[in-house]
Amino acid sequence: AIGRDEAFTAANAKRLNIVAAVALAEGIIAAVLAIALYVLYGVFSAGFALLFAAGAVFAILANALSHLTLKAAAIKDENDLTV
Repeated sequence: AIGRDEAFTAANAKRLNIVAAVALAEGIIAAVLAIALYVLYGVFSAGFALLFAAGAVFAILANALSHLTLKAAAIKDENDLTV
């Protein structure tokens, strides 16, 4: 869609929202694995903590970008109607 000059569409906003949900799920899985590793073996894994933080940050950024893309799509649709 971006190659056809259709970057700001509701479909792309929905796709970014899916990316945000997947990133959040990845962060939650990493947190659960880090807690399980600590409870079961007493080992703290900085890698899982980093994955959790990266997933959370990426989810927030993708969600914000989804919101901005949806707003830009509305403005683009409005401007396409004007002559």
